[in-house]
Amino acid sequence: MQEQQALPENSREKADESRPAAPPARRWIMRSMVVLLMISVLFNLGFYAWYQEYFTIGGGPTEQFETGDQFAADKIAIISITGTIMPPFTERILESIKTADEDDRVKGVLLEIDSPGGLVADSHQIYHRLVELRQKKPIVVSMKRMAASGGYYVAMGAGEEGVIFAEPTTWTGSLGVIIPRFDLSGLAENLGVVSD
Repeated sequence: MQEQQALPENSREKADESRPAAPPARRWIMRSMVVLLMISVLFNLGFYAWYQEYFTIGGGPTEQFETGDQFAADKIAIISITGTIMPPFTERILESIKTADEDDRVKGVLLEIDSPGGLVADSHQIYHRLVELRQKKPIVVSMKRMAASGGYYVAMGAGEEGVIFAEPTTWTGSLGVIIPRFDLSGLAENLGVVSD
């Protein structure tokens, strides 16, 4: 067996001083909160994507009789753009536009918009498909509660010859991105959070 040599008292104190101090409990609490927040954000994004996929995509465009003679040869297509313009919602809208374009019995399109906007590329795709469609069939736009940003961009697909109706209370225009910014530097300082 090896014998341990006894260290003088002052050398033990020096060894203790050279070790880094254990992080205070507040740092662990703060780190745990940040990790939980990140997990929550990822979970919510995943849930939102699932929700959009499950509840909005459906089986593509469907026909629904609204009014008039159910067996009339001519019809108006109603295409609704509701919610954020992003996949998989975009594909459904593009499919509806394609169906209206290819159906010779469709004599015009009513585009109902209630959207805060969405992805620029997706809004651009929808806009250009509407520009192609309006060469063959008239488009009338009805703005509901909101037609902002990408929703406004899509509405312009009706063109100068198209008609755009907006409710008196419709929030519309090219608003850009609205993201609240919070200054948490004071809170971080109070909790002792430092960045490297």
